[in-house]
Amino acid sequence: MKALRRITEIVLWPFWLILANVRLGAQLRRKTEMEAISKGKRFRVVRDFSTTALTHWKAPMTDGLACTLREGTILVVASDSPTSRIAITCIPEDQEAFIAQQIHEDIRRDPKFAGISFVIEKSEIGTTITPV
Repeated sequence: MKALRRITEIVLWPFWLILANVRLGAQLRRKTEMEAISKGKRFRVVRDFSTTALTHWKAPMTDGLACTLREGTILVVASDSPTSRIAITCIPEDQEAFIAQQIHEDIRRDPKFAGISFVIEKSEIGTTITPV
């Protein structure tokens, strides 16, 4: 009986491996498939969190600097984010006030400074940002 059981295990192991991979793949797809988010959608920051602000310049470059998104800040989605993307690009609704508070004077007074944006993972929706 043990021999028959062992032969069955040897013969069936590739099928069990395939089944396990199919199930794992389905679980990974569910975790990475995100909702599409349209340009203009607004989100409110529900708790302070540190992130990197992308600084845009009137030149062929982009830079970044550390900043804190404060609770209550309203972010606006800057471009459509289809289901295949895991993040959204946002700008503060009141960009001038945000820049005055968070961006160093040397940067904001530079004539080539063109603004800021943030890349926020969709997984943050419901934890650090919520739809308005």
